[in-house]
Amino acid sequence: MPFIPTAELWGIAIKSRILRALNSLVKLGILKVDNALGRPHKEYGRRKYYRIVNELGTLEKLLRAYSSDAGHLLKSNFINKMIMIHGFSVVYDLIKPEMVESTKFREIASKFLLTLPATIDDYNKIGIKIIAKQESRREENKCLQDQVEMAGKQWSPQHIKPIEILASFNPLEAVRLYRRTLFEKMYNAHRTASPECYHDFLYWDMYLSPFTSSPINHPVKLLFLRPFERLYEDGYLIDDARIGYLVNRAYAIYLNFPEIMIELFKASQISKTNREVQTKQYIYFIAIPHSSAVGIKGINPA
Repeated sequence: MPFIPTAELWGIAIKSRILRALNSLVKLGILKVDNALGRPHKEYGRRKYYRIVNELGTLEKLLRAYSSDAGHLLKSNFINKMIMIHGFSVVYDLIKPEMVESTKFREIASKFLLTLPATIDDYNKIGIKIIAKQESRREENKCLQDQVEMAGKQWSPQHIKPIEILASFNPLEAVRLYRRTLFEKMYNAHRTASPECYHDFLYWDMYLSPFTSSPINHPVKLLFLRPFERLYEDGYLIDDARIGYLVNRAYAIYLNFPEIMIELFKASQISKTNREVQTKQYIYFIAIPHSSAVGIKGINPA
């Protein structure tokens, strides 16, 4: 019997284990095996290539296989490719049950999934589509009154869902992605369908509180459902955001208070007697800074 060096035996054993693992993945439908082109090798035969199957079913199988080590899967090129092919919302729908069940999985998904190049690109494209649709509607509704009447009607679930999805992740990464990709586009689109007196408020409100601001809620609802409490509600102060941003949101209301009240009365058709009563109430709420009600979701480490 010929002598086989120990190192070579180890190599044969390792190769055998790798092949068994690869073949088991082929049987599960996670990998696909292809034969190399050209002439087969005299000793080893035709070389085989294994490639991952870029289908949603593969992702479901890998989620089960990586249940205890999700980070390796969620930061992989495979996930990035899946988002490129199918879109972020489709991939999110598959991992959503895991996020609901496991806080740890949610944190890992927030850290890796929201920073993938394909995710960022997908959200940029969503913003571009929103701008394009709004521009076409501006042509259809050229007068300001028509544009105002379209506010709220223009935001389909297709536009709102990307923001609602982000709200289910860790706010630190979710707000960063929103500000990087959607904020300016969403603000510019919504501004064209809102009275001018709301513009400054909308800018700061959409920046500070993206998951409850427009288009999730209309500006009138935000300001008057609970009179001006929005000025003292929490905002996400991360990265470049400062406490002054909260002040800017409040100042936008002080500065445009008469015009905002006029828009409220136009929309609600309140009688003159009730207008006077409500105006006094709103002046009271806006004049008293309920500083204890201010909450800050994220603090800039600087």
